[in-house]
Amino acid sequence: MDEKISILKIFKYLIRRIAFLLPPSKLKNLTYSITGISVGKNVFIGDGVRFIDGYKTNHIKLEDNSVLSPGCILISHASTGNKIYDQEYNLIQSGKIVIGEFAWIGSGAVVMPDVIMGSRSILGANSFLNKKIKENAIWAGSPAKFIKKNIKS
Repeated sequence: MDEKISILKIFKYLIRRIAFLLPPSKLKNLTYSITGISVGKNVFIGDGVRFIDGYKTNHIKLEDNSVLSPGCILISHASTGNKIYDQEYNLIQSGKIVIGEFAWIGSGAVVMPDVIMGSRSILGANSFLNKKIKENAIWAGSPAKFIKKNIKS
């Protein structure tokens, strides 16, 4: 069974490398969806966006019309890779990430596990988000903090 899992991970890794190199397009979105990322309609995935989810299916969901600007990193699963070390020091972080409809993540932002960005919310460039964001809210900073209500919704 472990052999099948490792072959699947290798397959997903190779497909993601191809997707990473593609320009923003429907083909890029389709390629990422093959690897287990849920990608809605009209989603923009910019150049250099990274998805770190341990190749788990549906750990990252991008709802319709969401925007991931270049250089974003979405981390839904993180560990050191050493099971003994991870268990002894409780280092494994895992949880789903949902980016709501018309939500926008600025360039270079990092999104951690267990984050839900509500519809029409905005995360500023180079921000670090580890909290849930309600809809129509603008957040920025490291760690991200509430800035104001999005009045253009």
